[in-house]
Amino acid sequence: MSTYKRATLDEEELVDSTSDDVYTSSPMQVTFFPGQRTTCWPDKPQKEKMLIFFVCLLSIALFISLISAGVFYNQAHPGLCLSEPCVTVTSTVIGALDRSVDPCHDFYNFACGGWMKNNPLPEGKSRWGPFSNLWEHNMLVMKRLLENTTMKGLSKAEKKAQHYYQACMNESKIEEMGAKPLQQLIRKIGGWSLTEPWDKDNFQEVLRTVSASLRTSPFFTVFVSTDSKNSNSNVIQVDQSSLGLPSRDYYLNKTANEK
Repeated sequence: MSTYKRATLDEEELVDSTSDDVYTSSPMQVTFFPGQRTTCWPDKPQKEKMLIFFVCLLSIALFISLISAGVFYNQAHPGLCLSEPCVTVTSTVIGALDRSVDPCHDFYNFACGGWMKNNPLPEGKSRWGPFSNLWEHNMLVMKRLLENTTMKGLSKAEKKAQHYYQACMNESKIEEMGAKPLQQLIRKIGGWSLTEPWDKDNFQEVLRTVSASLRTSPFFTVFVSTDSKNSNSNVIQVDQSSLGLPSRDYYLNKTANEK
């Protein structure tokens, strides 16, 4: 039991109070029980515990389902492609449609009618399609590259291609030289028996020159193709050579200059 003096803010009481005014406090007792804590889970009935367990289980399953659905949706719908190539291709596809046609009755005209209207068959062409248009475009691009001799930083192969193109397009030089380059080549590989004696002992050298150096097949052709008896392997095949020009008319008809 403890004692204390009463304190007050009243000035008179502070003066009149003496040391004999002592007040006693009421006793207070606190008891601790070590090793025990308050919890509500053990006191819950079994049904309530099972209900809480199932609610937690369903919450986890729902969370996993939402994550999975989001992942699959992103994979199935990766988003819109707004880059320049995507927009260009999309515009081409939409422009090829003919929406005035019912696709259930005529799907071909629905899918290609717009393209056929915007791309009539060019003069001198028996057929025309997107790949034909692409081919013509690529030819124009290559023509500009071959004719542009002022380009810097070209590789050796690109320079060779330009020289080859310029040589083929130099008609005045071709007319001036005539058959001289071919005649020189014939004399170099042993002559031609129709105009002069032919060195038959030089046939191996002739074959090597025309087949390896000139990449032609005047006598026979050699190529690699699928084995006719075993489609799992390729073999070297030898076949008769074709004529140098694609049609018989090239050998018999007169040229434009001769006419």
